[in-house]
Amino acid sequence: LRTATRVLVRVGRFKAYNRDGFTQKLGALDWDAYLSPNAATPLRVTVNASKSALYHTGMLKELVGTALSKYGTVLTSTEWSEERPPGSVLPGEQHIVVNLHRDLVAVSIDSSGIPLRERLYRSGLPARMPLKENFAAAMHMMSPALSEDQTCVDPFCGTGTLLIEGALIAARRAPGLVRLELGRAFAFSDWPVLDGGSSSTFSAAVSLAREEQLPAPSTKRYFGSDKDPMIVASAQKACVAAGVSDWVDVSCRPLSDAVFPSTRSGLVITNPPFGPRADKAAKLRPLYAAFGSVLRERAQGWNVSVLTPQATTNKMLFAKVGISGAFSEPFNISGRRHQVFQANVATERAPRSNASARKAHPPSATSTGAAEAGVGAGAGAEADTGAGAGALGTLTSRKNDAEMREAAIKPSGPAANEAERSPSPKVEKCT
Repeated sequence: LRTATRVLVRVGRFKAYNRDGFTQKLGALDWDAYLSPNAATPLRVTVNASKSALYHTGMLKELVGTALSKYGTVLTSTEWSEERPPGSVLPGEQHIVVNLHRDLVAVSIDSSGIPLRERLYRSGLPARMPLKENFAAAMHMMSPALSEDQTCVDPFCGTGTLLIEGALIAARRAPGLVRLELGRAFAFSDWPVLDGGSSSTFSAAVSLAREEQLPAPSTKRYFGSDKDPMIVASAQKACVAAGVSDWVDVSCRPLSDAVFPSTRSGLVITNPPFGPRADKAAKLRPLYAAFGSVLRERAQGWNVSVLTPQATTNKMLFAKVGISGAFSEPFNISGRRHQVFQANVATERAPRSNASARKAHPPSATSTGAAEAGVGAGAGAEADTGAGAGALGTLTSRKNDAEMREAAIKPSGPAANEAERSPSPKVEKCT
């Protein structure tokens, strides 16, 4: 599971109308399969309640502790600290999730332990790594697949998360294997139910996953670069820890020297710098313009997939890139709205300035009114987001700023009559 955060196993469901009924029915579930009696297991409990007579989550956690007192002790909020933030799960702990809706109670136990998105190949690295591993995998799964003779490039690779997740997919290397090889088991490894035949079944599954891995290619297929030497060193260590150092090449170089293998096309996938405020965005405009120039000069025919926060200033930055493409519907990452920009680098020249566009197409009175009125929202284009990546949604067709101005301006004379008979398609204005 490359894009999941955790896997919950349903322990049971029941109806509860009061505290006594909740405690009695919860304790009557088959906990012996998941928890060892008298083992004093630390229990982390998450409770969600909606439209229920039992709505006080603090009280419900206490009732869970009462019902499961023979299996362990429920962790309290006072046991969290800056070193141990709420929501974290340590080895040896079990995470129980209780959801109440009206009178129906659903009880589950977390089989994962630490979140599945934490592959652990980035553990101990000093650099900041904001992009989650499972979302990096989702970006690859929604992007055009690479054939065996194609390559992947990230010119703003940072610590290499996008490159590593792409290489893991190409190598058919299960992300859970990285976790096991680095000495961190799953939470279900401590369940009593695995003392029987289930343990041998899990061992067989691990062996099968190792057998399905592909050998390293004769030449590396994933290329990344960053201008910060410390960040590059962290990326190289992460590649070794993930077992994909034979697939990925990371070097310290500026954007202008980014590696694009000349003999093979492929995918440019990246999470470039962005500016949440207009003043920062203004400073980044030359960088995004240079990014567009590099794509047009060295990535003709390549597909492009770029992560960006949802903000008007960031769409203005993509207008500087000068590549026509599509933005996904917004989705949440760590509480912030983001989008993915996708395109194919066609043979095209750089976008013209506003002055040159007006000179080439002098507006008439009719075209001036059309330009002031703007253009409407266009038809959407469906994109297969892959398993677990549905949050990326439907792509909406967008055009860059220069193209939209040209679409809104109607030439005068006979060409204007021809344009009236052939209306231009509508697109959503991206300014």
